[in-house]
Order: sequence, then structure tokens, then C-alpha cells
Amino acid sequence: MGNMDAAALLDLLEDYYQMMAVKPAELGKLYREGSRLNFEGQKSRGKEEILAQLTSHPFARCKHSITTVDSNASDNDGGLLVFVNGVLDFVQQDGEGHALNFSQTL
Repeated sequence: MGNMDAAALLDLLEDYYQMMAVKPAELGKLYREGSRLNFEGQKSRGKEEILAQLTSHPFARCKHSITTVDSNASDNDGGLLVFVNGVLDFVQQDGEGHALNFSQTL
């Protein structure tokens, strides 16, 4: 897992998804201009577009449940490439609940 052990990586991911659920605007500091986000067919590129997408979701509540995590060292200055699969459970503003499978690369 590169320079990060499994427990620390899971803690980081839990913090990331908690922040996404409660304070998505705080996630802006984690994205760069070259970052990309695709969600339900909507594609965003760059920090500002991604932040706009994350803060405009129609969820009243959401919770991410991680099912698998894999990671590999990257060639980018000791970086770590992380692959996450899980389930996003959310309730829309109208009270209707949904569950979506998700995959994310960080």
C-alpha cells in the first residue's frame, strides 16, 4: 500500500466520505485542476467544476459504505492510487431513498 498502511487508508476514506456527506465544500482542497469527476452521466473537470457538482447534489442525506479498497503505488513522486467500490445510500429532498453502487479512483 505504498507508504500508507491499510488502517490509515480506511480512516482517510471514511473521513473523505463523511466530509462529502456533511461538508462537501471542504473537499475542494483535495482536488486539482487536472482532477475529473463523473457522477450519473455528469462530467466535471477541474477543482471548481467538481466542487460545484459536489455541492449541488439533491441529497437530503447520504452515506457511503465501502465494500472494497485496492491501492497501488504511483509513479508520481511517491503517490498512491486508490480504487474504492461501495454503495451510496441517499435520501433526496423529497424523501425518496435510493442506493447506487459506486467506483472511485483517488
